[in-house]
Amino acid sequence: MRQNYFLFDIVFLVDAASPVSNAVLTNNIIRSGILGATATTPMSALIKNNVLGGATAGAGSFAVSVANSIFSNNIMTGPSTITSVNNNNFNNNTSDNAVFGTADGNQANVPPANIFVGAVAPSADGAYQLRPGPNPARGTGESGADIGVFNGNAPYRLSGIPSVPTVSQYSQTVTGTTLDAIVSTRLNN
Repeated sequence: MRQNYFLFDIVFLVDAASPVSNAVLTNNIIRSGILGATATTPMSALIKNNVLGGATAGAGSFAVSVANSIFSNNIMTGPSTITSVNNNNFNNNTSDNAVFGTADGNQANVPPANIFVGAVAPSADGAYQLRPGPNPARGTGESGADIGVFNGNAPYRLSGIPSVPTVSQYSQTVTGTTLDAIVSTRLNN
């Protein structure tokens, strides 16, 4: 799953007969939680370049229940918890509490206001853009990359606008056997 905006939990139904393995969650804004592992059935995943929680302080709690997973280049906010932490690897993540600790490039106790543009953005997902100027999310990811949804191999696109040209206007008229059409496109860089 990549480049999505989730308001509610992502729930992986796992049982001993069919455990979830090698799930990939990249470049998503996930407002509530990721639930999948149980004490007897682990779930493995790559969880990279996501925003986990809200763009402002006190935006709600965030819970993660996975095991045997890699967390990297994520920003986690809100009263956050990670359960079933067996064999998880955390690197280059930032949180507004100490859920990731400070080893392996992780940063603790960083307020969302120091990272995101917040309410000044013109869209709900735009609030997760990195604030200009000095920012603890800039250059602190793997290989010196910025962390969060707008970096990585498949950066998040605001409002789901694709990176390829799109048709922005179309009109046509038919006169006898002649079709006149006007097509306008927009480049979405």
